[in-house]
Amino acid sequence: MNPYVPGAGLRPAALVGRDPVIGDLRTIIDRTTIGLMDRSMILKGLRGVGKTVLLNEMWRIAREDGWITARVEGAASAEDRLVLDQVRAELIANLPETKSKGPLQKMRKLMTSIESVSLSVSPSHTLSAGMSFSQTGDEPKGPIDPAEFMGIALSVARAVKDDSSTTAHGVMLFIDEMQLLAKQELSAITYACHKAGQDEIPFYVIGAGLPDLPTRLAEARSYAERLFTYRDIDRLDDAEARDALIIPAYKQAVTWSEGALALVVNEARGYPYFLQQYGKEAWAVASSAKRVNVISEADAKDGITRGRAELEAGFYASRWHRATAAERKYMAAMALAGSEFSTTDAVASALKRTAQSLGPTRAKLIERGFIYSSYRGQIAFTVPGMGGFIMQTPEADDLKREISGDAVARQIPDEEGVATVDEHMYYTT
Repeated sequence: MNPYVPGAGLRPAALVGRDPVIGDLRTIIDRTTIGLMDRSMILKGLRGVGKTVLLNEMWRIAREDGWITARVEGAASAEDRLVLDQVRAELIANLPETKSKGPLQKMRKLMTSIESVSLSVSPSHTLSAGMSFSQTGDEPKGPIDPAEFMGIALSVARAVKDDSSTTAHGVMLFIDEMQLLAKQELSAITYACHKAGQDEIPFYVIGAGLPDLPTRLAEARSYAERLFTYRDIDRLDDAEARDALIIPAYKQAVTWSEGALALVVNEARGYPYFLQQYGKEAWAVASSAKRVNVISEADAKDGITRGRAELEAGFYASRWHRATAAERKYMAAMALAGSEFSTTDAVASALKRTAQSLGPTRAKLIERGFIYSSYRGQIAFTVPGMGGFIMQTPEADDLKREISGDAVARQIPDEEGVATVDEHMYYTT
């Protein structure tokens, strides 16, 4: 059975290279158990590096250790944001039963009386939150903001601490795609973490998002950088990448030849998603040829070819075709820069526009998660290798013809003196 599983959030057969981050979570748990506080944690990185998989693994560990948890995901559309409602539902589902009428039982009654939590956007793009309560003798309460709701979540953690009848240790919220939350939500979450630390309440947020998430948190609350431990979730090194391929195969008495390993590790460049894609295809090639005990170099070559086709059709094309014509042209200008990061001024120069006039397009691309900006005036793709894919598109060809000179597209001469684009952004090597 093919053990490799490319896909969003699918746990690989061998989760390698992430022990230090998992160890950070265990440290939070251990410190809290003996009455010591710690900081919440943010996992940041590009798409395809395994943030969601790691976040889910940490959630499982916390649940198994007896923490009350909620696991939710941010949404790109404000109209579809149900994050607060998800938190409420998960907290209710995970509140431990208690026989006494202590603090935790009172919080259960309050949380279950909340029928729904909603977020809405006004014509002026102002985000507001609201709750509706079931009829319990009191008049239904009016709309509240995210800060008030996070206060209730914080009160659950305080009730856990004060209720001697429960074995729960505290509350942990696990939030994926956290960069998609509204500023008002990020502010409320950040303040809740701040309050928890000040009052020694066992409440933590473990968030995952794109590289610009720390910037978004700091914009929501200026002291955010001191409230979270930030962990870069990056590519695997060569040894870890080899293990990601070897260990699943070994469990089924299958081995990789050295040549095959070298090819796939080099092609994947340490990205876990790519390793799973190429591993899956190489395994399929070997299986179809009835070579059940070893994956050869020839299998790896064919697997890489098939894997590239899958990545182009899904991983890259699905994003590219969702973009508008103006957004594709903007990304083509970024790709022509031929380096990991582009500048807004360089893109504007390529498009013969001002950076200010392109601001709405840039903002929309960031909102949709196609690009990110960690520093003012600097932008990059959220998907590794996206620039290389775009360079093969008609939009890139059209833009290259429009650009005179090399103001944006960084050209380098090869051995024969022919100008070629720097391959740093390519997903193939």
